[in-house]
Amino acid sequence: MSLNVGDAIKDLSIYDSEKQLRKLSEWSGKRILIAFFPGAYTGVCDDELCTLDEFRDLEDLNVEILGITVDSPFVLKNWKKQTNTNITLLSDFNYELIEYFDSQFTGLGGLEDYQSANRSIFIIESDGVVSYRWDADSPGNLPDFDELKSKITG
Repeated sequence: MSLNVGDAIKDLSIYDSEKQLRKLSEWSGKRILIAFFPGAYTGVCDDELCTLDEFRDLEDLNVEILGITVDSPFVLKNWKKQTNTNITLLSDFNYELIEYFDSQFTGLGGLEDYQSANRSIFIIESDGVVSYRWDADSPGNLPDFDELKSKITG
């Protein structure tokens, strides 16, 4: 399944970096920026996470930023601490969300069968409908952060 602009998301459950089971509906009524990261502790992902953390002023616009990787909650807890981010990090260790959002990547770092998230961005409106989708051509490519911010604030 591919989740596209105009589609409503279903209420999925996922663990956060504190090993708490969260549901996407917890953020209903807010706009959600979901950033899929290929992997914690990689240079490009660190850069993206730190840049998105600078978007924290968007909370005033009722926007929540969620970061999702296939890394374990244990790894995400340490990554969050190391990067000093306030972004909610979620562990898709069972690949449910990357499959649902159609944001998979196979072969990260030259590991032939290794499956991770592709670098992707989704904006979900307060009614649960996707209003924006961006997928990297390669996991090493970052989104256009100025464009992304204008999509949120515009």
